[in-house]
Amino acid sequence: CAGKTLRIISDNQLKNFHRDLFRRFDRLDKLVFDGNPDLGFPADGSPFLVIKSLRKLQCIKCGVEKIFNRSLKDLPKIERINLTNNRITDIERDAFNRNRELQQIDLNHNLLERLPNELVEGLTNLEQLDLSFNKKLNVNGDQPFLYSSTLKELKCEGCGFAVIYEQTFAELPNLRRLDLRGNVIVSVQSNAFLPISNLKKLWLQNNQLVSVYAELLHNDKLQWCLDNNTVQFLCEVQKFENWLKFQCQNESQTEVDCAQFTEPSTELATLQTIICVFSFNETSTTTTPTPTTTTTQDTTTTVPNLPAEPMVISDCYISIYLTIITLALIGTVVILVGAWLKKKKYDSELKLNSLAGTALIQVQSTDL
Repeated sequence: CAGKTLRIISDNQLKNFHRDLFRRFDRLDKLVFDGNPDLGFPADGSPFLVIKSLRKLQCIKCGVEKIFNRSLKDLPKIERINLTNNRITDIERDAFNRNRELQQIDLNHNLLERLPNELVEGLTNLEQLDLSFNKKLNVNGDQPFLYSSTLKELKCEGCGFAVIYEQTFAELPNLRRLDLRGNVIVSVQSNAFLPISNLKKLWLQNNQLVSVYAELLHNDKLQWCLDNNTVQFLCEVQKFENWLKFQCQNESQTEVDCAQFTEPSTELATLQTIICVFSFNETSTTTTPTPTTTTTQDTTTTVPNLPAEPMVISDCYISIYLTIITLALIGTVVILVGAWLKKKKYDSELKLNSLAGTALIQVQSTDL
């Protein structure tokens, strides 16, 4: 080859080839194998290719099922790997250990459920990682999801995240953009993003959020996208003076009716007042709930020893508690009714037996 060459071998019926096939092309820059549905990495774990000059490898809609420790080891200069729309279920811990020039990895639309958290730890040039639409991909409890000191953008749209723990992204200190749209996230713990001081934008639309700590939302350096979560959560967010900053441009937004949350009963209103005071970490005065805000001497509430990490939303927990009590009462009534019916049946049987005995005695007396 006289210069850098682009080889495209896509939309064929390739199943395998000898790993040294392209070895002589010592200035080959990019290979595209798209649309070869039966082409995967060797099942014995041997190297897929041996090309010392290759910088970009693309294999979209192929048949890759597993990335072994040695699959990519003979691609020392590789910078971008795109394995979108394969059938990858497993990646070994040192799969990218020999690819120290990697800057971008695309693994979206695969079948991953877990990742070794040390997978990209030694890749000091890696900036972008796309794991979107691995629908069952989730974190392993309160453990770091990944270790990387250089990663700037992580995409996990349409995965299976349910809770963001304090340690989930704690080992990604250089992260700037985090996309978690379309997961099933219900809560974000208090210090979940504290270690990521460089984070600029966070996508959390289309989840099932019911609670986020107020302190997190007061981070002016971080742009949150919170559209299309639970109605109760969105109504709580709208209580912030600058709540519009949580809506992202060019995103479809669901209109919410907050009327059911604006006129709580006296007991719930008192509890909500205390929670509101807690969530802003300050002593405040409140009045009996009315459409306007006033302060009177009789309704002043002072809360000592405010907790550092309150939750914005707590009505749901009250609802759950009341529901449990209601179900318990219903269960008790059912048990009592059942016992009464059983006793009634037993008494009836005794009475019938007594009548039958009396009748039998009378018949015997008549015969005599």
